[in-house]
Amino acid sequence: MVLANQGLLGIAFFEATACIILLVLFLLFRRDHHVGYFGFWLAGWWCFTFSSLCELALLLRPLPGLNLASVFAQAAALLLFLVAVVHCAAGSDRRIWSPVPVIGLILAAIYYIERRGPQQVTSLHWVTAIFETVLCLLAGWMMWRSELARHSHGAQLLAGIFLLSGLHGIDRPLWLDSPLFLLRVAFGHFLGVALGIAMVVVVLEGARTRSEELNDKMRRLTLLHTWRRPPEAGRREFGATRGAGIGRF
Repeated sequence: MVLANQGLLGIAFFEATACIILLVLFLLFRRDHHVGYFGFWLAGWWCFTFSSLCELALLLRPLPGLNLASVFAQAAALLLFLVAVVHCAAGSDRRIWSPVPVIGLILAAIYYIERRGPQQVTSLHWVTAIFETVLCLLAGWMMWRSELARHSHGAQLLAGIFLLSGLHGIDRPLWLDSPLFLLRVAFGHFLGVALGIAMVVVVLEGARTRSEELNDKMRRLTLLHTWRRPPEAGRREFGATRGAGIGRF
């Protein structure tokens, strides 16, 4: 049996497997990476992975509601990514208001808009497409201007991918009529996976920075201990020499 949408199925399968692998990496990083923004990013990646699985299932068997679930989960993922970027730009120690009520209202509006939309892969209303574009551009702009991006190549990469994703998806409702439809879909999925790879780079760079700071503190402590130790060792050596001299006398 040969499926008619072999190209789309291959693209969706690539994205779904890559998202699952990156999700496992993020779960492993969660044990040692307790920064505030990473929790929102992990929740967003759960939604992003679920969206890719729903798209894959829709291509295998077009059940009603799968496209809506995919669009809904992807919008939730972008909202959580934006919250993670805001936390990252503001600093992990700074407390920010809870975004859950606003996210709930926005997702309810997206559900109302997309619930009667076409049940096809990559099909979106213009309102949803423009909203997702604004989310990506805003996240990329905030990440690019954050303090982290000044000394982190991963943060710069993440900001660039967000900006490119926003520009790429601005005309998503027109993709179905484009002669480059498969190429546009493949590039969009590639950018989605690249977001996860960029965050892996950010996490690894943060771990390396913390390791270097810890090594620097240990080196300073060792130098301080070495600086204080010679007088005490000298006094003990002098006392032992004097005691031996008195005994010989």
